[in-house]
Amino acid sequence: MGLERDGVKVLGVEAEERGDKLYVTIKAEVDGAAGEYKITFYRERDGTRRLRFYVRGEEAVARAVKLVEVLTGAKPQVTEMPTAG
Repeated sequence: MGLERDGVKVLGVEAEERGDKLYVTIKAEVDGAAGEYKITFYRERDGTRRLRFYVRGEEAVARAVKLVEVLTGAKPQVTEMPTAG
């Protein structure tokens, strides 16, 4: 891939458009931890662009936030979901 910055090394990217959503899978190392990140880009009814991703655990959230921030230049808003059970 060639992108390596601030502790993030992108190993591969796949994208698929379905309807009005863009699904992106990114294989990356963030601070030495390899992982696969699935991000969905979509538009609100008013045309506002959004991205959404799901991760569990504080360390995984921190790595995903760092990845998105390095790729987009903006820190994403994080909303924690309640755990099931």
